[in-house]
Amino acid sequence: MMMAAEYHFAKGMIKQLAALAMVAMAVGLSYLQKLCLERETAYSLFRAFVQLTVIGFLLQFIFSRQSVVWIFLVYIFMVCIAGHTAGQQAKHVPNGKYIAGASIFARTSVTINWSHHEATSRRHQVTNQSGGDGTGSRCHP
Repeated sequence: MMMAAEYHFAKGMIKQLAALAMVAMAVGLSYLQKLCLERETAYSLFRAFVQLTVIGFLLQFIFSRQSVVWIFLVYIFMVCIAGHTAGQQAKHVPNGKYIAGASIFARTSVTINWSHHEATSRRHQVTNQSGGDGTGSRCHP
């Protein structure tokens, strides 16, 4: 009998194979239609695989540290990159990169704070409904 981890791995691999089949269909259609996109598609597939693998290892390293400092540094780095990228799209705006970075920082800070607040309030609601002793029992002896 298959164990749960093996089942989830197999299920995940089926999704990956289905995605690869879709890319193969696109390459096949490109070949049949003489669009000459096969090499570019293969290169893009390889590049995406490498990028996602590197990011996966990087995120695994960061979150396995369980340190608020590491997570905050990654957050700031991501906001800086996002601000730079968004600022590139608005070259006509003076200081567009800084404005975009500040805007992204403000929006994500509000979202993170709201998410933390929601999770904390739900935790308190569950504790209060269960009798406050954390056992999940509503009955008091």
